[in-house]
Amino acid sequence: MAKRSASAIGRQSRAKGNAWEREVAQMFRDAGFPEAKRQLNQWRKSGGVDLIDVGRYVPQCMKSKAPNAFKKFAEAVAECKNPGQIPVALLHKDASAPGEKSVSIAVVPIEWFFQIIRSMQILSDREMSKSSTLPEKEG
Repeated sequence: MAKRSASAIGRQSRAKGNAWEREVAQMFRDAGFPEAKRQLNQWRKSGGVDLIDVGRYVPQCMKSKAPNAFKKFAEAVAECKNPGQIPVALLHKDASAPGEKSVSIAVVPIEWFFQIIRSMQILSDREMSKSSTLPEKEG
């Protein structure tokens, strides 16, 4: 089997990363950010932000066999220039062994994670209170 050149490996890696950024942009559009898109001039114009038009979120995306969550999250934090922005690392780990499944995760600040949990609990409590009330009897 012929060895691939470093430039061929680099091209494949960039293509894989670009595809992941497009996939994440689509997820943002599906989540209510219709203008979400890749930042094509990221190193010249925005200092490394992977996606734009995603509200107050500052996403950094990475797809690899062993993505470094702390490094990508630190990059997202460094790109937060305005108060209220939320850094997020969106990572996809490729399956690297037979039978292993690929996995995608989001890394957010811990205080934001607990805010999500509190919000979900409030919604759950509301749903429970709706379903626990008995309908009034007629007549």
